Amino acid sequence: MTFLAVTLFVILWVGSLIATFVPVLPSSFILWGAALLYAFMTGFAEINVLWLVGLGIVAACSSLLDNGAGAWGTRRYGGSKYAACGALIGGIVGIFLGPIGILAGPLLGAFIAEIFFGERAVRHTQEVVGRPEVSAPTVLSNEERKRLERAISSTKGTFVGMLLGIGAKLAIHFFMGLAVLVRVAF
Repeated sequence: MTFLAVTLFVILWVGSLIATFVPVLPSSFILWGAALLYAFMTGFAEINVLWLVGLGIVAACSSLLDNGAGAWGTRRYGGSKYAACGALIGGIVGIFLGPIGILAGPLLGAFIAEIFFGERAVRHTQEVVGRPEVSAPTVLSNEERKRLERAISSTKGTFVGMLLGIGAKLAIHFFMGLAVLVRVAF
């Protein structure tokens, strides 16, 4: 029974490592479920409830890290707090739109939030209030170009953050699985 339990755990562990790259799949909880299955199959001999709680906390933190990494990258690349919130909201909305939504949601959220609510956009809007209406220019003004550049930069930051989040989550999953195997072996 132990051989079968270890084999199933390793298969699910490798599956969770692969699932890290597929945004729709809850890879952290697949790995946690693999440890839970192993514990059930072996009567909680090596992996007890305390281990499962610890692995569950690490899995939950791993998921939060993955979701927050895009917002961190947004801020790191000069995006406003609005762009960081836009990346988080876009990620949440993207969950309901499938794999493309999960990838595009944070990027679009950061871009749109920076364009419409970024610090410079807010200041610019406040300065324009009360001015007589002027016709729309055919090219971007300096202020509009700066807003666009900042929005693009914060979107790049979101992308870099998402990649770093995936890398960190992959490393965490690797070490979670390794910890279970070491616990089982010794």
